[in-house]
Amino acid sequence: MASEEQRFPSVGMGEDCRYTAHGLLGSALQVDEWLVHLAFFRSAGQRYNGNSPEEHMASLSRRRASRTL
Repeated sequence: MASEEQRFPSVGMGEDCRYTAHGLLGSALQVDEWLVHLAFFRSAGQRYNGNSPEEHMASLSRRRASRTL
């Protein structure tokens, strides 16, 4: 609920929605009123891009290691 949302025109149909929050990154594809795809990942921390900190997604091996069955 506390994430920041940015929307961009999708390459195909709909809008590309991107979400950032402390420790979390996500994206969704929305076409009309439907969410076609939604994915969220834990971020690995912050990196700096110019003057502002930027979250980045954890590596694939780190995301796999954190799965619970």
